[in-house]
Amino acid sequence: MNMTKIIPLILANTTVPSSVPSDYGMGDLVDILFWIARTLVIAVGGGVGLFKITSGKSNEDPKETNQGLASLVAGGVLFAATFAIEAAF
Repeated sequence: MNMTKIIPLILANTTVPSSVPSDYGMGDLVDILFWIARTLVIAVGGGVGLFKITSGKSNEDPKETNQGLASLVAGGVLFAATFAIEAAF
């Protein structure tokens, strides 16, 4: 048989098994990566924010306390933004 006749037959009969997801598991990988990002945002934003708040309270420095509160709020906003970004994909 000629190659010009075999290649269309091979391409026409190529199907993906039904057990393989249509996105080849990329959805699961994206979910895992977003949860890693969320964990880092909470750990960094929350940790720094709590540290600044307690440091500001112990030093009686309202500016540092407010910076800690702002850090917590920013971390919360970024945490929520990860859900919005994930929904866009």
